Amino acid sequence: MKCTKKKTGQRGGPGILREITGAIMKNTICKMDKEKKKISFSLCIKYKNYI
Repeated sequence: MKCTKKKTGQRGGPGILREITGAIMKNTICKMDKEKKKISFSLCIKYKNYI
């Protein structure tokens, strides 16, 4: 199941939206975002729960 929420993407911006979609497809960007952006990491956890 793919959870696509454009509302959260618009709030953060097009850059974060691209990271979220990549995290859903690969689920590996979450670890990289943990060091760079904690916000993206928290979003990844929520999307993992949906999957």
